Amino acid sequence: MNPVVLIGLDGATYDVLDPLITDGAMPCLANLIFSGQRRTLASTSHPLSPPAWASIITGREPGEHGIFDFVRVDHSSGNPAYTLISSADLRAPSIFEQADRSGFTVTALNFPAMFPPPDVRGSVIPGYVPASYLARACRPRQLHSELVAAGVQMNRLAVDWELERTAVQGLPSDELLRWVELHIEREAEWAEITVQLMRNRPADLTAVVFDGVDRIQHLCLHLLRAGSGDLTPAERRTRARCVDYFRLVDRILARISAAAADDSTMIIVSDHGARQAGSRIFYANTWLERQGLLRWADETPVDRASRLALNGNSESGTLFDWSHTSAAALTSSSNAIIVHRADAPGGPGVTPEEYPQFCRRLADELLAARDPETGEPIVDRVLFGPETFPGRYAGEAPDLTLVLHQPGFLSVLRGPAITAARSGPYGTHHPDGILVATGPGIADTVLADDGRSLSVTDVAPAVLQLLGAAEPATVPAAARGRTSAPAFDADGQAEIIERLRRLGYLD
Repeated sequence: MNPVVLIGLDGATYDVLDPLITDGAMPCLANLIFSGQRRTLASTSHPLSPPAWASIITGREPGEHGIFDFVRVDHSSGNPAYTLISSADLRAPSIFEQADRSGFTVTALNFPAMFPPPDVRGSVIPGYVPASYLARACRPRQLHSELVAAGVQMNRLAVDWELERTAVQGLPSDELLRWVELHIEREAEWAEITVQLMRNRPADLTAVVFDGVDRIQHLCLHLLRAGSGDLTPAERRTRARCVDYFRLVDRILARISAAAADDSTMIIVSDHGARQAGSRIFYANTWLERQGLLRWADETPVDRASRLALNGNSESGTLFDWSHTSAAALTSSSNAIIVHRADAPGGPGVTPEEYPQFCRRLADELLAARDPETGEPIVDRVLFGPETFPGRYAGEAPDLTLVLHQPGFLSVLRGPAITAARSGPYGTHHPDGILVATGPGIADTVLADDGRSLSVTDVAPAVLQLLGAAEPATVPAAARGRTSAPAFDADGQAEIIERLRRLGYLD
């Protein structure tokens, strides 16, 4: 058995890291690669953080663990609506639960779909939890007060939501600096928590996600990839601070490595990579309206600002007249179209008998659609839910997931046309993430560099093998105690939905 340290860098991509390593900004990461190995880690079919992290910690594809987005679409009311995902929606056991069952202690920090926290021996602080929930989200319950007493500024784990509301639409160069500073502060606090727990509550498995990489790349990827001569003075200052952020990440890696036991194995992964988004936005619901498949609710406003997100707390399902809507896009993050399923013969929506042909016809029409401004295709591929996400929960997968010709997230808003120019440069997700592994035992796991490709589902079996724990097994939802009750009350749901909306993942 080897202690394992699993470090997640949300959205990390070699395209950004390699030049930083070459320039000497990340010497610790360079040494970890030199002493171990680096691999490309393929993400889930739709490279999005919640399903990809869920696959990393379960070793299962989304169709087997049940997480497809930041939210879960519910068809039970007759009209599609969504609720936030919680740990009840993760229906395959995580490496934390599996390690606990095999007698090992764990630390799990900042992972999605971990609230309420699992009943494991060790320390858990879930990710995507409102500041008002942090104290009750920690496991054990006294952990929050212990960290505050030790000087950790837990309030910094919360995000400046007003800034995020503006950031999703793009920020001027002089405001990007504040965005980067915000994530430098948050990352430093997560690092302090991690190192303190490694010293004061050491665990056999320590796992933490640092998500500032993805947040910064969404708004600053164009700066990181630009030459200094191509930037304005304000942009150069922001780019320099972005590099400072990555220098901080490297120092964090060094601190965690120093705090780990000498016989530890360290694995660094990302859930997906990053690339520049296209210059066009697809208003999917406006296109559906023009196909006669969607009707807007009365007084639904027209977006003229090339946005993905609405302000306010309205759920996107309220934008539509469901009695005259057969299909709609509910969230920007999923790039998905949800089919409105008829709950009775003759009722609004698509019947089970019509469903297969309806989806195929809709996919053909999407593939034939062209951007009226550029003449280019809008959609390159259409992924069908049960085919793309096979497994016992395939029926909960998005009906159609779109691979856009112009990379990025679609807009669910009512556009003046089916496409529009993006208001400014924006980074989006790429399916190729990273894996860096060093320490004893790696050569005996699936992570060994034997020429085969790796995916996010390969991480969990390797971690459990290194620990000496049993491999993960899928557990029926009923056995995991899933209920339809949300993990958060109405205020907590609204708080997180607003955060995701401001990040550009929801309506």
